[in-house]
Amino acid sequence: MAARADQIRTAQSLKTGTLTHAQMAAVVGVEQGDLESILCLADLRAGTDGPASMLQDNFNSLAAWTVAGTATVATNKLSVGTDGTSAATDGPTFDLTGSSLTIKVTAPSRLASNNTTATVTLKSGNVKIDVYVRYDGLVSYVLTNTRTSVTYNTGATHAGASPVWVRVREAAGLVYVDYSTDGKTWTNMDSFNYKTWAGGFTPSAMQLVLTGAQGDVSHLAVFEKLNLN
Repeated sequence: MAARADQIRTAQSLKTGTLTHAQMAAVVGVEQGDLESILCLADLRAGTDGPASMLQDNFNSLAAWTVAGTATVATNKLSVGTDGTSAATDGPTFDLTGSSLTIKVTAPSRLASNNTTATVTLKSGNVKIDVYVRYDGLVSYVLTNTRTSVTYNTGATHAGASPVWVRVREAAGLVYVDYSTDGKTWTNMDSFNYKTWAGGFTPSAMQLVLTGAQGDVSHLAVFEKLNLN
């Protein structure tokens, strides 16, 4: 993750120079095809822990992500194995203060009797917010600091072409966890006053991890259209 953050900072410092993209790619240490994503992140993020006015990833490259196990991109989708160890971790931290992070999620198909799950995790300090999108249509979250857990059924089956949009946002000292079945109309699951949390939660230094569970490397959690604004 530190190496990726260094690449973004290096790309940002080179953008005002006269190097070609091929020369910049060589200096940054990435393939030229991955340079576009690095340059986007250099534009949209201020270093590794500064505020970001907007973050977008259409998943045409894994250049900005640290990958474990099975995680691939194709046709603007990130697919992650649901074996419990595969993950894609966003390199630099980002600032959620006064902002909303949204992502489109499609749960993997069922493996035997398991409710295979796609998971969106936001971490800061020792606090973690997990939002789960399950094959059987359940959307839930767990706040690990207080072990608060609330489960909501959206009334839809999120297998195949039926996605869920997940949104985590901060406003005036509260963190809100929302979901939507169309990306337009949102249902709030809960809100938290993070200033009362122990564990060093800082909305200006968040990290995003995308994973899956209750399946295997052939049953894939799919993520699209990541936005922070």
